[in-house]
Amino acid sequence: MTPRFRRRPSPALVISILALALAVSGGATAIAVSDFAQDKRIAKRISTRVFEKAIQGPLPSGATLRGRFAVAGHRVKGPPAGDLVDESAVSFQIPLATKPSLHAIGVNGTPTAACPGSSSDPKAAPGNLCLYESSSKGNNGITVVNLGRVGFSMFATHVPADTDYELEGSWAVKAP
Repeated sequence: MTPRFRRRPSPALVISILALALAVSGGATAIAVSDFAQDKRIAKRISTRVFEKAIQGPLPSGATLRGRFAVAGHRVKGPPAGDLVDESAVSFQIPLATKPSLHAIGVNGTPTAACPGSSSDPKAAPGNLCLYESSSKGNNGITVVNLGRVGFSMFATHVPADTDYELEGSWAVKAP
């Protein structure tokens, strides 16, 4: 067995490898040197308080929530289905302080002062819920029921018997 003599790396090589590792890792180096367990506890405590306060509501004044809606189906007239179309429910992510005023803008409809947006960029003036239709087939609009602080239900209206229908779009609600 022959002894092997290995050279130790030079200080310049060690420093250059360390510099390369720090450059490649970027901001991750700061996390590696911090007290990760303590940081995690603090972040969890702060985020939990913020989340709990936000989710309980009400939505802060001037804040806007946005979302999408869709309802589709086939209307069948007569037994056993009756004269019904499917209903779809939408829940606001954060409850409102008061029930908003409702406005519906049809496909390619003109924006109003209460609803200055569009289906691709939904907006609402304070205290308003704006529904923007982006697609409508086999129906003649939206009927909204059960509008309240936490959401609403909707269905397509004026759907002829034995007809496929689709209705979709976006919504925005802004706290007063």
